Amino acid sequence: MLPTGTEKSRFDSYFAMLWDAAQRGGPDLFLPPEDAAFLPIQEILEELDRTHGRDFSLEALAERYFVSPGCLSAHFRRLVGISPMQYAMQSSLAHARMLLQSTELSMADIARQCGWQDVSNFVRRFRRQFQVTPLQYRKGKRT
Repeated sequence: MLPTGTEKSRFDSYFAMLWDAAQRGGPDLFLPPEDAAFLPIQEILEELDRTHGRDFSLEALAERYFVSPGCLSAHFRRLVGISPMQYAMQSSLAHARMLLQSTELSMADIARQCGWQDVSNFVRRFRRQFQVTPLQYRKGKRT
């Protein structure tokens, strides 16, 4: 049902106001402001560090904080500089590096503890991040 009479005039006024705001605000009108504090980013970072990226799901994380995945990702990227997925991966690889230095666990055990199901994928990502394989890193051939 379309608005008529007074309703139409209110609707037109409201729409014109929104349109003007959108024109002034540019494409970021509906993105969270830079100083928005509606998401506890520190809490999210701590959770990602605590879980080392295991079973990471942007959708589940966003649902926990009652926002859309896109909103969470945009706000996270604005404050942290990388996407939540990239942060989870970096956290996982940093934990793997610590385990390589401080334990004698097998590569498969370290990969599993850090959320990687496939050891070869873990090795490939580790090498891409640190320019050495996990075994080389463990043996002290770090660059």
